Amino acid sequence: MRSPDRTDRKPLPTTALVLGLALLLVIMPATTGCAYKKKVKPVHRYLPQTGFIFGHVDVVAAQPITSVIIRRYDDIEGRHPIGAKTFVYPGGNFAIVNIPPGQYVLAGYRAGKVIYPAWGSDEQPSGDVLRISADGLTYVGSFRITPSSDEGTAGLRYRVQKMAEPGEKSLLMFFRNTEAATGWRDIIQRRIDELN
Repeated sequence: MRSPDRTDRKPLPTTALVLGLALLLVIMPATTGCAYKKKVKPVHRYLPQTGFIFGHVDVVAAQPITSVIIRRYDDIEGRHPIGAKTFVYPGGNFAIVNIPPGQYVLAGYRAGKVIYPAWGSDEQPSGDVLRISADGLTYVGSFRITPSSDEGTAGLRYRVQKMAEPGEKSLLMFFRNTEAATGWRDIIQRRIDELN
C-alpha cells in the first residue's frame, strides 16, 4: 500500500471552503471580544433637580394617546429639545419626568399619526403656564378628547372636556408603582400623604 503524499489529495469543494471561511468569520470576532453587541434599551434614570408632570387623557372612538407634547413657554415651536422622558400608559395616564425647572405649556397630544393641538380650548390648560420646580410634581388634570370628524380629513375637529376623575391622588397612587416613578417614589408618597 502506497502512502498518500500531498499531491494525491483532492481539493476541497468550493462550497465547503466558503462555509469554513464564513464559520471562521463568525467565530473569530466572538473569541477576540469584538462580537456584535445587541443594543440595550436604556433604563430610565431619575435626574435630581428636575420636575414631574402628570395627568390623564382619553380619546373617544380613536387611537389611544401615544405621546404628550410640552414646550418651553419661550420656545412654543419646540426648537430646543427639553430632554424629558414621556410615559403614556394604557388607559391614558401619562407622566413626563426629568423636566428642567422653568415655565412650560401643554402643547398637545399625539394618537398614532394624529396630533391634537391643545390650543384654543377653554377647558384645556394649554394657555396656562406650568411652572416646573426642582423635585416638584405638577398635576395638569384629566381630559377627554372627542373627535367630531374623520381623522383622515383635513381640519380635524374635536372637543376637549375636563374630567373630575382620575384625580391627582388616584394618579399619584398609580404612578407610585410604575417605571415613571423611578427616583420619585418618596416625593410621590409625600404628596399622597399631604392629600389624605
